[in-house]
Amino acid sequence: MSAEIGTLFGRYRLLRSIASDAVSTTYFATTDGGLKRSRLAGVDHYAIRITESVDSNDQQAVDAVQKYLSQAQQAGVVDHPTVVRPHDLGIIDGKSYVATPFIRAVPLGDLLAHGGTINQSAALAMFAQLAAALDAAHR
Repeated sequence: MSAEIGTLFGRYRLLRSIASDAVSTTYFATTDGGLKRSRLAGVDHYAIRITESVDSNDQQAVDAVQKYLSQAQQAGVVDHPTVVRPHDLGIIDGKSYVATPFIRAVPLGDLLAHGGTINQSAALAMFAQLAAALDAAHR
């Protein structure tokens, strides 16, 4: 990925990489001082997922990016406390991005991969939150 740690990507300063896959890298980022803060009071740290550049002559790739951004925008209308809503999205220099408020947490997969366990009541609570979020999304 050509985005560099410490540089600006749009209005976001990329502070560190936190995840990557075949088509994107997710960064921990902040907005530089003086820029408009999130509509979510007090949010100033973000997870910003940036895709690789898309060849504008490749209609299939362009369509895939538009679908990705459309789905992210649709997620923004889900009003539920366990659904992380996009703060900002778009395309900069041929790279699509979605920025969400950064949530400090340990991914479940990481917890389990390192020998962690989840008791039955915790698993049921997680399932209930997931089911409620899916219900809100389907409404």
